[in-house]
Amino acid sequence: MKTRLCITLAIVTFTLVLLNPCIRLDGYSSPITQTSEEIEEARTRLQEAYNVTVEAERTGAEVSEALKNLNNALDYIIQAESLAAQGNTEQTTFLTNASIQFSEETFVLIRDLRQQAEALRYTNLIAYVAASVALVALGLFAFFMGWRMWKGYQRKKFIRMRIKAPANSKPSSNKLKDEEKASEEKTVIVAVLAAIIVLASLLVYTSLSPAPQESFASLYLLDSEKMAEKYPRLLILGENNTLILWVGVENFMNRIEYASILVKVDNGSGLVDPSPVEPVERFEKILLDKETWEFPLISTMNQSGEHRMILELWLFNELEEVFSYTGSWCTVRVDVIES
Repeated sequence: MKTRLCITLAIVTFTLVLLNPCIRLDGYSSPITQTSEEIEEARTRLQEAYNVTVEAERTGAEVSEALKNLNNALDYIIQAESLAAQGNTEQTTFLTNASIQFSEETFVLIRDLRQQAEALRYTNLIAYVAASVALVALGLFAFFMGWRMWKGYQRKKFIRMRIKAPANSKPSSNKLKDEEKASEEKTVIVAVLAAIIVLASLLVYTSLSPAPQESFASLYLLDSEKMAEKYPRLLILGENNTLILWVGVENFMNRIEYASILVKVDNGSGLVDPSPVEPVERFEKILLDKETWEFPLISTMNQSGEHRMILELWLFNELEEVFSYTGSWCTVRVDVIES
């Protein structure tokens, strides 16, 4: 009896041991998985906040303050990704929550900015209509005043001619010419006034609606002194194997842009534009229109041989919610030798 009881207890214990891992795997997520999900959620909220900021800018809202929030949220995400790679889950959670908070604040700020932009747009529309009406009224007033002056002049002229002319005289050819000339003057006055009204209306319209400009985004690479001259060509392991460059991005897309710079390294024989090599580093920032972003790129080469560093400019496509390659890229070739 005791033997049976022992066997039964052993079987139950063994079964519980087997079931326990399954229960833990079903209801428990590892810290690494949890931090990855938190970072993914923070990036999703950032992209959503960026999308509504783009829409607000299209309506004419001033979004510079919103961009400060977005870049703060982005900086926290980048820091969180770095700490997550080091295994610091506590700080990663703190930073992702802070990033989400900045994104949420952006939603509230954009709502207020859009309301201000709508009010400003209606104000501009009313100002345009009022200016057009005032110009038309001014033109009509000038026309009627000119017409009255012209009629008065013609009446006085006719009275003088009747006083000077004999009673039995007939209209001369000079009088007919004068009448034709007066009619031509009337036509000229009307044409000039109409042209003034049209030109004034066009001037008001163009002042309120600026002409479209060419849009582009560019990427450039400078040496350690921010010059396009002394690019490093030779590095020596153990002595000066650190590559220092300055990277610049110019945004002339006539709108805000979410830029990502991918840094890739190969041996110089692979394809570019874009390169299929996985990036070794990534830099991100959200730029205002006509803003220039410069930052240092410091990379240490630990292997001898020929190296080619490739930098590519990617911009976030809010419609497809992915980064799209712009076709803008820079490269620098470096030979690394042993000391």
